[in-house]
Amino acid sequence: MDSPLLPGTNIPARSVILGTADICTLEASEVDRLLGVFVDGGGVMLDTAHVYSVWMPGGDGCSERAVATALRRMNSHRLAVATKGGHPALEGYRSAPNWIAPHRVRADIEDSLGRLQVERIDLYYLHRDDLRVPVADVVGMMDGFLKEGLIGAYGFSNWTPARAGEALECAEAQGMAPPVIMQSRFSLAAETPADPLPNGDQLCVVGDEDRAFHARTGLPLAAYAAAAGGFFEGHGEPRGRIQIGISTPRRERAQRLAAEKGVTPSAIALAWLMGQPYPCSPITGTRSPDHLSSNLAAAQVHLTPEECEWLEIGE
Repeated sequence: MDSPLLPGTNIPARSVILGTADICTLEASEVDRLLGVFVDGGGVMLDTAHVYSVWMPGGDGCSERAVATALRRMNSHRLAVATKGGHPALEGYRSAPNWIAPHRVRADIEDSLGRLQVERIDLYYLHRDDLRVPVADVVGMMDGFLKEGLIGAYGFSNWTPARAGEALECAEAQGMAPPVIMQSRFSLAAETPADPLPNGDQLCVVGDEDRAFHARTGLPLAAYAAAAGGFFEGHGEPRGRIQIGISTPRRERAQRLAAEKGVTPSAIALAWLMGQPYPCSPITGTRSPDHLSSNLAAAQVHLTPEECEWLEIGE
């Protein structure tokens, strides 16, 4: 699928991205096989974060380090790496009462540069928002990191469209570099958003307002939890906050369309994301090379606007 590039990068604005939060659970040979399948299937970007995978024993920073060592073993310069920083404190993680303060984000960037063994991070996200910080300050900070050459481009993860829109306006008015992408939770499965947190640092589920914002601005979106934890394959109980009444008929239609097109239902769900009227890249976090290969097939499935609407709305 042809795609424009994210400004300031060689990264397509619309592609299947490989998430690496759980890559630390794999042996080196398994990582190499997974990344080999990804490259052979046309994959171009890996997604990680400073906080990955602090929830595992000894997991602090393990994802970024595993990505770096795997790319060094592969001697591959074909894969771009996106990472994230500026995350609130978690158990076993560094304390950060002001997680997107300049000194904190700079420290996270420097950590990630060292772990990834690079001089510049291809794409850098702020992992969570903090409503206490004015948007203009955030844009100025990120513009400064970009001008220093520490990052190639930046985006926001789990930001509301209101704050992201303000960032775009601020960047244009001040002649600073704007965010080039957003990352939020989004899939064909309908999900109930979590209650908002006082500082705005919650996980964000894409809703109608978000979709209208991206359609209006054209700002690309990277969708995590894109396959809804295997929901479309019908394995096990639905995870998280999936709305069964809405999502089950969507799964049935995805399974019907998958049978017609000779791909998996998850590939149809990812292709639906890529068929949005703005650049949208699904993030798949699978550790299975076979599942990854079938998910990468989504990039070759061209759904019509009518098929996308039928999947979501129904007959």
